[in-house]
Amino acid sequence: MSQQVYFRQVRRSDLDNCAGLEQLCYTDQEAATREHIAKRIETYPDGFFVAESEGQIIGMINCGATHMDDITDELYMQLAGHVRNGKHSVIFSLAVHPDYRGRGIAHELINLVIEASKKKQKQSVHLLCKKSLINFYEHLGFGSPKLTDSSFNNSNWYELSFPLPSV
Repeated sequence: MSQQVYFRQVRRSDLDNCAGLEQLCYTDQEAATREHIAKRIETYPDGFFVAESEGQIIGMINCGATHMDDITDELYMQLAGHVRNGKHSVIFSLAVHPDYRGRGIAHELINLVIEASKKKQKQSVHLLCKKSLINFYEHLGFGSPKLTDSSFNNSNWYELSFPLPSV
């Protein structure tokens, strides 16, 4: 029997579950701290969505907005450059519990950010990922991968974008 998955905007009460999921899905060096997750919830809750099943958070996505054309480490780490009405959405984190992967949850979470970005009349949605995830994001409609200047966690990071239709 398949478990129902519900998608919704984050609530403040989701903080500990979201922070735990972040720690589970990313390396210790890459995972946002509980404090960073709290700041993302407080700063831009309309860009933070969760997937829930049987009362547990099993997936999440969060983003910010910026007028900057390039994603910087500071934007990721400290929300530097975040402006609510920025012309671009920037995905900070996409995480799905390992037991629930392969069920389309990540795709639905991405779609929620894309639809929210369209409603807010953003020009595009951007993200950074490692080379191993480029094909995954291209499958979801992101393109134009370019190597960034970021060397966070001594890794190469690629920026991908999803252009949105102009209004």
